[in-house]
Amino acid sequence: MPIHTSFLGARPCTRSSLVRFRPVWSRARRGPTGRVFCASPERFDLASFHEAVVGEVLATDETGGVVILRIKDERKSILKVFIGRAEADSMRHARGELQLPRPNTHDAMAELIRVLKCRVTKVCITEIRGMTYYARLYMIPSGNAATEKSKLQEIVMDMRPSDAVSVAIRVGAPLYVDKDVAKQMGRPASGPEPLPSNESHAQIVRSCREEAAKFVDPTTLYSLQLALAVAEERFADAAKLQGVIAEGYAQHPGARALVAMQAALQDGRFEEAARHRDELRRVRLIEFQASAVGLDPWEQRNQRRTETDAL
Repeated sequence: MPIHTSFLGARPCTRSSLVRFRPVWSRARRGPTGRVFCASPERFDLASFHEAVVGEVLATDETGGVVILRIKDERKSILKVFIGRAEADSMRHARGELQLPRPNTHDAMAELIRVLKCRVTKVCITEIRGMTYYARLYMIPSGNAATEKSKLQEIVMDMRPSDAVSVAIRVGAPLYVDKDVAKQMGRPASGPEPLPSNESHAQIVRSCREEAAKFVDPTTLYSLQLALAVAEERFADAAKLQGVIAEGYAQHPGARALVAMQAALQDGRFEEAARHRDELRRVRLIEFQASAVGLDPWEQRNQRRTETDAL
């Protein structure tokens, strides 16, 4: 029986294991868990990314933890990624800021990569869907384990950003952030303060929540189709639908405003959240007026929608 190797080790390649771990050497495929294993270096385009470094890692009572990524772009932006307390402690441990009594999972992952004689070439924050960031870790065989063919094949794994960044800190791998993510969610490290609002913070929070409750997710139908495709193990269709959903959020101005508003609220930037709330309200009114006369105000989505109707 062939052996399938993943970062969790080698095990028999049964049907049940292939559903969770699916190695593909020509292009990436995504299983129900969302993990991707592939060797396709052309998937990474440096022109689409900004280099970044880990700035501060903070533990907070409200959110558990936050890692601040400093992006090397023209704005010198920072990107705040909210993580769990355990993940924040793990990063602080890797940076020598906190002592843990025992090695944790990220220590084990970094050691396993070393034992398997692989080298992490980069970690990338690739996209944001809703309020969830997505990341990928790239690695190649090195040393005696490397062959001429394997040197040209990067192994790509989907990971949570907190896990990927924790591993990157431990192995000294470079970190990149997708330019669209940096533009949408990054903010200048310094700059003029936002104009004061005549609303209290409590009023802003309440009105933002009310506006978010009125938001109609433009990808609801595709999300249902995605769940059905995964249940029926139609993974090629599921991968296409995931792309449609991600593009739907990226192109829909209301979705962009909603994500930015929620991020500003989490960060305590209430005046900025109020501006995104007003934008979300404006988009909702435009859609309401257009629907009254049977029009789609966002016609650019129609072509991509048609491509998935047959799924």
